[in-house]
Amino acid sequence: MAQYTYRSHGFEWPPNVYQLLISSDLIITTIFCSITHLNDDHLLLILIYALLYYISFFIVVYYWVKASACDPTDPVVIANRAAFLGNLPFDSSRYESMCTICNTSVGNNSKHCGSCNRCVERFDHHCIWLNNCIGKINYSFFIKLIISLLIHEFIIIAGSVRLINEYFSSENIGKVSGLNILAVELFLLIQGSVICLFLLNLLLLHAWLYRNGLTTYELIKRRNKKKKRVQSIGQTEVANSKVTVPESPKFLNDNN
Repeated sequence: MAQYTYRSHGFEWPPNVYQLLISSDLIITTIFCSITHLNDDHLLLILIYALLYYISFFIVVYYWVKASACDPTDPVVIANRAAFLGNLPFDSSRYESMCTICNTSVGNNSKHCGSCNRCVERFDHHCIWLNNCIGKINYSFFIKLIISLLIHEFIIIAGSVRLINEYFSSENIGKVSGLNILAVELFLLIQGSVICLFLLNLLLLHAWLYRNGLTTYELIKRRNKKKKRVQSIGQTEVANSKVTVPESPKFLNDNN
């Protein structure tokens, strides 16, 4: 087994653009919500919103860290690496599958990720937002992250809708500060709605995958296989079709 560079988890340097983007968005959104949504005369309403917002926020951060920090690498590969580094024997005869890229034995349900350059047990997909693969060990954290982020965005939307409604029903519509708040709340509302639609679609997809016992990777493979089969059938039909050229009346007249 030769030494090569691979990514063990999502927090290894360097981070990717999507990680920086989602981190910046969480920070900016939290600042905006803290300034506007917690600026209210109703103390009980502020307390309820603050509890809902910050509890959901910390749950999102918790599952984001857990899903990113996990190493979903195939345990067979990890054992092989440890044996190689410790100059110890490794019995590869116990395993049927072999990864020619990792140059090591792997489990039967593992797949090599080109982005992380490692084999992942029960590979589902490579998540650009976490800069990490989603596999057997961190799949549950990934699903919990989707659900908690969806709830968090619903809380943001609810707060934005309330403030937008108050803005248009108040007598201070013409004030510059009111216009600034309106712009912030519209931004939070639009962003939250887009994220919620994306998360709902993702959650429904994984619910369907779970019901059918599939991973995202297996679904993509199945679709590609079906597409190739359709293309192959189409090419076969074209190859087997006979092209007939009708006799020209001109040639018929020339023979008379």
